[in-house]
Amino acid sequence: MGKNLLRRSSRQGFTIIELLIVIVVIAILAAISIVAFRGIQDRTRASQVLSSVDSFEKVLRLYSAANGRFPITYHSSGSLVPGGAPYACLGTAADYPAATNFAYGACYSSGGGTAAAVYPALATALAPFSSNLKLDPATNSVDMGGGAYVRGLLYISYDLPGSTVTQIVYIQKGNQGCGRGTKDYTPPDSSVPTLPSGATTCTVVLSAT
Repeated sequence: MGKNLLRRSSRQGFTIIELLIVIVVIAILAAISIVAFRGIQDRTRASQVLSSVDSFEKVLRLYSAANGRFPITYHSSGSLVPGGAPYACLGTAADYPAATNFAYGACYSSGGGTAAAVYPALATALAPFSSNLKLDPATNSVDMGGGAYVRGLLYISYDLPGSTVTQIVYIQKGNQGCGRGTKDYTPPDSSVPTLPSGATTCTVVLSAT
């Protein structure tokens, strides 16, 4: 009987191998949970961005219906946007607070400077059609590589000889599909600048002639 008690007591607790197995299993489960959580976050961000795209598309189409055309930001003589950027940020300056890599009111920075910002004339023109419409640019702030960063929604409507295109552009992290629009869209006129290719560029074309 004494031997049986000794045998039982010797089996109490875990061996080092058993502890290692438990630790490995916990680590694997934790890694799976983190990946799943990040996937949920990415899908939530993508849904928020697409909701903003849909809202601003409606606003721009309402403007077009009332004015007979979309607001122009770029034509054969160059950009109409102050600073010479072909793109303008959709929304108001307050929608784009100052943040790391971004000045106040900016949605596109490159080389430490602002490459695209809110165009006050565009924001004013769209205001009657976009009351209470708010953006959350942090949902898709993306490092494009080469010192370029993009957030929020970009707008360009160019009127060039033989080519008139109006589009909303948004960025998705990494290499993935676009919930709306065309992935890595190439403008029909090569004089229209394009964004860096360090992420997925999604373009919703509102009008093309």
